[in-house]
Amino acid sequence: MINQKLLVSGADFFADEFEINPYYNKEQIDVKKACAEHAEILKCFEQAGIELIKVAAPEGCQDGVYTANWALIKDGVAIMSRLPEARKAEEPYAKAQLQSLGYKCYDAPKDLLFSGQGDSLRCGKYLFAGRGYRSEPAAQAFAAKTLGLELIQLHTKPQLNPDGTEHINPFTNHADSF
Repeated sequence: MINQKLLVSGADFFADEFEINPYYNKEQIDVKKACAEHAEILKCFEQAGIELIKVAAPEGCQDGVYTANWALIKDGVAIMSRLPEARKAEEPYAKAQLQSLGYKCYDAPKDLLFSGQGDSLRCGKYLFAGRGYRSEPAAQAFAAKTLGLELIQLHTKPQLNPDGTEHINPFTNHADSF
């Protein structure tokens, strides 16, 4: 098993206000249902023997439930994410939560997107990292070097417009991926 311990928050503020990826479509989200589904997922993790570290959901953050995007962690060190503008409010909250749990936090390079474990998978001495839509190669190289990992760079295929050009997400100013 790769992850035996997970940082989780609640789905209390899950929303669809900003279409920050192709799967958002401004439909009304039933937060009560989302919270119930989230509770079932956490129950499954616990039944699988995964230790859950629970923190409160960051207020007003529609995607705050996706804690994997907050950082990439190894041996008590966290490389903090640089999230798209629509998720910036999560960054200081995530850092404060991780620091309160005893993690030494390093910021990813300024002005480079880095989506933490959302785009990076640590496996032994390797860091498999998807670049393109949410994370940039220079930020992933920084994370790999800081954590003492060998980077295996993967490229996410961009979503294309009918004319063959990359579809640029208006909320992130980066190409959407499949």
